[in-house]
Amino acid sequence: MFEYANITWEFVWMIALVFNIISYLEKNDKMMFIMLAICSFFYWIHFLWLWLLTASVINFFDVFKNLAVIKHKKNIKLFSIFAIVYVIIWFETGNWEILSYLLTLGSILSLFAAFYFRWISLRIVYLIVTFIYFFYSFAWNSISWTLTSLVFIITLSSSIYILYKRRWFWWKVRYCKYLLHRKWIRLFASRHRRLKFLRY
Repeated sequence: MFEYANITWEFVWMIALVFNIISYLEKNDKMMFIMLAICSFFYWIHFLWLWLLTASVINFFDVFKNLAVIKHKKNIKLFSIFAIVYVIIWFETGNWEILSYLLTLGSILSLFAAFYFRWISLRIVYLIVTFIYFFYSFAWNSISWTLTSLVFIITLSSSIYILYKRRWFWWKVRYCKYLLHRKWIRLFASRHRRLKFLRY
């Protein structure tokens, strides 16, 4: 029975992990938050199973946070409510150690990024938060979560690089269109002046 329970929570953790990786590879912010909401739901079940209250309650509220930011970007009231909730969770379930502060800081940072940042800047803040979780896991001697955080760091770094290259490519396309448009305007203007001269 105990072995079956272990297999179950590991399977739930694997599902959450897959959705987490997919979300960080998403180019569209809306789809990323939908994937993150699903992944937070599975993390909530996983941590609840392990009776890790701080992590489980934070992930429970992360489900609602990730869905809320899709429609309510830059909503100061919702941001404040979620920030207060995270502080209360830490106050009630934290152990008043510096590692507990790190976990809460990561939650507040990711919350702020979700409500106020987008695209590359959003993922850069998420990368910083992932580094915080990496140090948190390393300090707790959790090999599995340290390696998981490392995977997320690599995933987010590659995602930021891909988005940056994509933005640079479209900027170059727009700039070429602008130069072409400018060239045609100059050409048309010079012909118009010639025709005007011939009329008189």
